[in-house]
Amino acid sequence: MISKRTKLRIFALLFSLACGLIVSEIVLRLINYRPILMDPGLYVANDSELMPYKLKPNYDGLYAGQRVRTDADGYRVVSPDPRLAQAAAKENPDRVVLILGDSAVFGHGLSDEETIASQLQNLVYTKNLNYQVKSIGVSGYTSWNEYGSLEDYLTKHTATDVIVLYIPNDITFENDYFGIRRGNLPSFAQRDTAFLRFTRALYSHFYTAFLISDGIKKVSARLNNTDGYSGKFDLENRQPEFNYSMDALSKMQELCGQRKMSFAVAIYRDVEHYYAPEKSLAYEAAIKKSLDARGIKSFVAKSHIENLKFNEAKVLWNDPHPSARAITFIAGDFFKALE
Repeated sequence: MISKRTKLRIFALLFSLACGLIVSEIVLRLINYRPILMDPGLYVANDSELMPYKLKPNYDGLYAGQRVRTDADGYRVVSPDPRLAQAAAKENPDRVVLILGDSAVFGHGLSDEETIASQLQNLVYTKNLNYQVKSIGVSGYTSWNEYGSLEDYLTKHTATDVIVLYIPNDITFENDYFGIRRGNLPSFAQRDTAFLRFTRALYSHFYTAFLISDGIKKVSARLNNTDGYSGKFDLENRQPEFNYSMDALSKMQELCGQRKMSFAVAIYRDVEHYYAPEKSLAYEAAIKKSLDARGIKSFVAKSHIENLKFNEAKVLWNDPHPSARAITFIAGDFFKALE
């Protein structure tokens, strides 16, 4: 039998725990803390092998903890500083700069104001140039998806300059990374299970649960020292995928040439460069050599790695996507290329 005093202690402990959780939840919402969740509602299936999914038109919601908005065509909005935009407002831009890519261009874990396109537009305004920057980057896209998105974009719009951000995982045969065309919901695990649906619902409504879970994972990662080089720069056994990806860039160059648009590839220096600089440089050299042979202009988007520490360059402790500070440097690299 449990004594009355023990019962009171258990009740007091549970009551204190409940109060603590309630207070924690209130504080997290007051400081605008958001769980880092992927919203499947951002994506819609598309009947195209080259572009099996797109961003949902007129989306306005939270994705990876940040507000994301798309326009009527399903492209993420470019949101420069309104004060700069008002001061630089002019009709008929001299150049329309279109940026293509995957999650790094989309701005995974970043607000609309922090993406490459938005920060590049700010930089253009500060230089008193009449350029318009647009972005059609989508998380999970690889080279042939980007070709399909460029082809689709040009059915309604035009540009004077096109820049593709090329990153290590573009070297693949996979054209439906999330499996959306196959009926899957997007997640990092590329599958949709009852457990994932439950945790997504739990974290969406109970922010403290995500905070606790994320904290446990962070401590575990540090204890196990899970950070390190994953081998993404090794091209020795990936030549067929590499050629497949390069062929897509050649098709983009051809399409831009037909429209009298300039075309360039920005070779992204991934944060794993910190762990394997020699392999990273060899990877960049192999890409540049292939692009040169195909007559494609290129430059390396690298100043974020040269100017920031490892944790400063990442958007989150466990997420290698570029941070808002890293994007500032990358936008600068893009601007130099435009000059």
